[in-house]
Amino acid sequence: MSQASFTRADVEEKLGNLVESPWQTRKDFLAEIDTADMELQATSFRRASGEAAEAGGLGRAATGKATEAGQADGESLVDGDERVASTSGGLQDDGAQMEQVSRLVFLSRDRALETADGLTVRVDALDSVFESELAYAEETWADWRSLVERTPTGSRLSYGHFFLEWSKEVSDSAPAASFAKHLKNEGIEHVRVEADGAAHDAVELLAAYRHDLTGLGQELIELGYDIAGSPLGLWTSEAMLDYAVDAINAAEPGDEDAIRPHLAVVEGLIAATEDGRKLTWGESHYLSVFLNRLDEGKLVDISEHAVDTSSLYPGMPGWGSVSGTERTSADVLADAVMVLNDPARHESRRDFVDAPNEVGLLNPRTYGEDDIRRDPGADDGPEYLEDYDAMTQFLARSDILPGEQMAERMTESALYTQELYTQHEEYRGGVQNPGANRLLELAAKNPDSAAGMLADENFTQRLFDQKWEDSSGAAAFVTAGTTYPEDVRADQRGSMDYSEARTNVGLVGWNDYDAVRDGRGETPEDMDLDHLALEFAVRPLIPQLDNQPMT
Repeated sequence: MSQASFTRADVEEKLGNLVESPWQTRKDFLAEIDTADMELQATSFRRASGEAAEAGGLGRAATGKATEAGQADGESLVDGDERVASTSGGLQDDGAQMEQVSRLVFLSRDRALETADGLTVRVDALDSVFESELAYAEETWADWRSLVERTPTGSRLSYGHFFLEWSKEVSDSAPAASFAKHLKNEGIEHVRVEADGAAHDAVELLAAYRHDLTGLGQELIELGYDIAGSPLGLWTSEAMLDYAVDAINAAEPGDEDAIRPHLAVVEGLIAATEDGRKLTWGESHYLSVFLNRLDEGKLVDISEHAVDTSSLYPGMPGWGSVSGTERTSADVLADAVMVLNDPARHESRRDFVDAPNEVGLLNPRTYGEDDIRRDPGADDGPEYLEDYDAMTQFLARSDILPGEQMAERMTESALYTQELYTQHEEYRGGVQNPGANRLLELAAKNPDSAAGMLADENFTQRLFDQKWEDSSGAAAFVTAGTTYPEDVRADQRGSMDYSEARTNVGLVGWNDYDAVRDGRGETPEDMDLDHLALEFAVRPLIPQLDNQPMT
């Protein structure tokens, strides 16, 4: 390598941080789609399609053959071994759409290959420019050195527009290094200009590909195909995840047309769990990353701008989703949070609450580097409770029952904020705390969790410490946790949490009915209590305790 030589790294450094190297872009995309292995997967799918007479057969055959083909792609968050399961998901009408699904799958594969070819052609053109400029710099430098060696010292030499003068003290064996630097920089700049154009072309190619793939995924979801479980793995790559999240973050919160198509993979994961399939580690990770990369406040913004679907019917304005139901993007995102936090829906252990962005309001207030508890005296108390209420309205959009750990977190959060509201006037300011009431109603949708919490005497006492201006949430929670499931025989009830919960609640009603009627402690003058609903929930539990008089 001569003094005038330069490398691809020199050009990439000159591009700076704002422009991605087209060489790296192509490398990343080829790793994302893994073209060689994708051909094997597609061939397996075609063979399975021919062998399957119905949707069930397609799913089994494609899964088996895709497993033999190996991993699906290099960089997908949902790795290949996990993705080969459930290839055809819930195809409808006994496989009547099988041919259409197969066509869309191959269109998706072809679109990926076309994009790879387009990137390769553009980078090959860049390579030609690079090689030409490098050759020119090296040959020109060699010519200059040769000329210097043949010229007596002290002579004046010129080469093109570059001019040098030698003195007698300078040896003719040492041509000016500044000329080599000039040639090198000039060559780098020429290639940089070409690389900048190639980078912008690559951006346009990938944007068109990701837009088209999103549309194809939307069509496949409408046909019941599980794109999250697709053996091709095109939709679950990290790059496609980033594309979807960026699109949602950039969209107006009420623009369903701009948001909904980018939720296709998330919908597929939700549907898979509703069909009884547990999410693999990779799928769980995808869901967590997706939700946590949304901008702070985006979930609530989308929820607040969502169409009220309660009065919508097929064909009406505002009706429509990729699955053909009235569910909105906000509903899907709320379902996703519930699925993410239900360990029963995951293969891997998830013994923590993953609260993305504003859902983190479920946690106690903190501030500072040491996460010090921030309770009384907050000057933003009413605003905090308004944000809290908006967050609970978002969660309430979910049709999926909360898992045990999510139900427990919601219940603890409800009591925590109600205590802030009751005990510290800074948190009232004329604004009620409907968020706490709403969370208890949501938690009541998991009766087993409610029973487990009420079976803890300390928790039960804390519940009845609270003062409510609307006790319907607390009443729903008590009713859920003290009502035996219909399929449980009488002789099985004694060992259940429901039995202990009934005992604890009944004893509070028997020994301290004032707590049922008004809570405990002094009632603030600016609170107008209404515990009627809670009283109706507790009264049936007071007269007897396991058929024995209360003591």
